[in-house]
Amino acid sequence: MSDRKTEVLDTIEAGRQKLNAVLGQLQADDWEKPIQDADQQWTVRQIVAHLVDAQKGMAGQITKINAGTEAIPPDFDLNRWNKRTVEKSADKTRQELLAALSEGHSAVKQVIESLSENDFQKQGRHSSLRIMTLEEFGKEIGKHEMEHAQIIADKLGLK
Repeated sequence: MSDRKTEVLDTIEAGRQKLNAVLGQLQADDWEKPIQDADQQWTVRQIVAHLVDAQKGMAGQITKINAGTEAIPPDFDLNRWNKRTVEKSADKTRQELLAALSEGHSAVKQVIESLSENDFQKQGRHSSLRIMTLEEFGKEIGKHEMEHAQIIADKLGLK
C-alpha cells in the first residue's frame, strides 16, 4: 500500500476512533441534547445523522471524480442539503444511525483502498464548493468526524 493511501486511511481511522470514543461516553438522553454546531442547532443524534450522510456523500463524490465525472454542481447549497438530510433522518434510532455509521465507514475505506497512487491527484468539487484532490477528500472524511466529535465532547464536557 502506498504511503499516501496509508496516510488517508490513517486519518479516516483516527477520526472514527475519536468519534467512537466520544459516542461511547454518551448516556441515552445525551443523544437528544442540543449541540451548537456552526449555523445549526443540532442534537447529537442529528449530528450523527449528518455524519452518516456526509461519509456516504464523500465516498460517492470520490468515486465520481475518480471516474472523470463532476460530482457537485457549482451552485450546490451545502447548508440546505445538510438541513434536509438531517430532517429525513428524524425517525432513525441511535442504533440504526450507529449501524449506518459503521457500514459507511467500511464503504469509505473500500473506496479509498480501490484508488491507485495516481488517482489521489485527481481533483473535483467538494460539497463545500472547494476544489480538492481525492487525497484531500479522503483526509476530510476523518477530519470532519474529528471536528464533530470534538464539538460534542466540548458541549457535553466529555474527554
